[in-house]
Amino acid sequence: MGMYGSKTCIHRANPGPVSTQNPNDTLSYDALLTENPSNECAQCASRRMIGKLDLSLFANNVLNSHPLLDVFMPRV
Repeated sequence: MGMYGSKTCIHRANPGPVSTQNPNDTLSYDALLTENPSNECAQCASRRMIGKLDLSLFANNVLNSHPLLDVFMPRV
């Protein structure tokens, strides 16, 4: 007996408020920074019973999708 499945997950953009978008925050405000974009990822799972042995396989982020986070932020 076996079971197979897939799922799509969506991570929505964070509209804020965050400290980098607040002009009153003089330490971290940066007008060039934009909000982090939304992201969609795919997950797969399978399960198989062989006698008394139960095998499961999971794969997260199958399509290797990732948003560009803080692309204008300098590396420290």
